Amino acid sequence: MYNNGYGGGYVNNGGYAGNSYGGGSYGGYGGGYGGGDDYDDIGMDLSQTEEYTGTTLLPNGEYPVCIKNAERKQGAKKPYLNVTYVITEGQYRGCQVYESFFLWADNPEYAKQRFKALRHAIGLNPNVGGKISELPGKEFLAGIKQRQVRDRETKELTSELGNVVSAYFPLNPPMQQGTYAQGQPMQAAQAPQPAQAPQPAQAPRPAQAASAPARPQPAQAPQRPAPQAAQTQAQNVQPSEYAQDMQQGPQPQEATFPTPEKGSIDDTPF
Repeated sequence: MYNNGYGGGYVNNGGYAGNSYGGGSYGGYGGGYGGGDDYDDIGMDLSQTEEYTGTTLLPNGEYPVCIKNAERKQGAKKPYLNVTYVITEGQYRGCQVYESFFLWADNPEYAKQRFKALRHAIGLNPNVGGKISELPGKEFLAGIKQRQVRDRETKELTSELGNVVSAYFPLNPPMQQGTYAQGQPMQAAQAPQPAQAPQPAQAPRPAQAASAPARPQPAQAPQRPAPQAAQTQAQNVQPSEYAQDMQQGPQPQEATFPTPEKGSIDDTPF
């Protein structure tokens, strides 16, 4: 009975499966299996399925990463933003790190602070939330550290370690500093260039070289004005002495002129 049921019963006898397992589905499976369907073919299209890359516990450090994916997901109570980072260089290239921003939670302040730091690091305006579609493809330097993983149900820390993003840095600070949103990184890159104005500092050096020959000229110049000053002093002194002579001179002349007027010239008879 058993052999006949096993060998041919799966095809013809659905009662074994139906009676034993409470339904005819298993019997149908048996009939199908024995009926010639190709169950060697899994029959799934995996072209749209993302390949599982596994998880690697990264040492604490800073890693260049790219935002691979960002999407809004629905949590138990509130939606949250789930972001996937992939390391782009080094020994751990290709490893992924995940981060969730609970921006729509009841107390979102901490999540908003971290999300603002992320937007600043990737060169987007940190003062606005922006769009989720802006995030994929952006690169930055992520500070990653190890931390104990919490159990999803109990929310208690376990002995298992995982990686979390602890800091966000611009991947190329000179190029991304102040480059807020809609793609004007080059204008921000020009801002540090004026800071390279130590070149004007070299301008005084030729000025000093020019001042060196200019010093002998002022040295000669004081010699020239020196006699001029002496002449002006002499001129100042001469007018003052001359004025004194003019004031003192007429007094004796006025005294001498009347004496000849009283002379014999006027009294001489003709």
